[in-house]
Amino acid sequence: MNSEHPKPADEHGGAAKSIVCRPRLLVTLFSGGFYWETQRVIEGLQYDFDIRFVTLSGVASQKLWPALAPYCFYVASYDFRRRSWIRNLGSLMRATWQKYAILRNGRFDGALGVGVNLSVPLAIAAKLRGLPFVFVESVSRVTRPSLTGRLLSLLNATDRLYVQWPEATRMYRKARYEGSVL
Repeated sequence: MNSEHPKPADEHGGAAKSIVCRPRLLVTLFSGGFYWETQRVIEGLQYDFDIRFVTLSGVASQKLWPALAPYCFYVASYDFRRRSWIRNLGSLMRATWQKYAILRNGRFDGALGVGVNLSVPLAIAAKLRGLPFVFVESVSRVTRPSLTGRLLSLLNATDRLYVQWPEATRMYRKARYEGSVL
């Protein structure tokens, strides 16, 4: 998945050398337990990928994670638990367009969502861009799937869906158990 970009010829007309660039990965980031789970999930990926985060502008993320601020994209709030399906659809479309623009302009190679509902529009945007999307269900989901997980499964929007409990593999069609982030 590494891509090579040619380096311009040196001043003496020497042969061009290539620089190996790490693939860019856009990851959802949210506060509370989701933040901790996300950090644990990306621990093993940080050397293989150039990781950037997408988070809500309404969350005080710049104050919570000042070191991550240069690596974050901020988007408008999105909540699919509203009562009006028309507002839900409008909110989903707006959030999907924002994430689509981030994926396109940032030239990302894939996306990763960990538990939080930001994963739904990110998954749709990734699929529209033809990029792989991986979802990791929250560690708190053992016997019942989250609404986010159900929507992603229903939309068939994930290339891989990981659960963090062996018995949770029965919750989704394509669920995989590879261990827990604990």
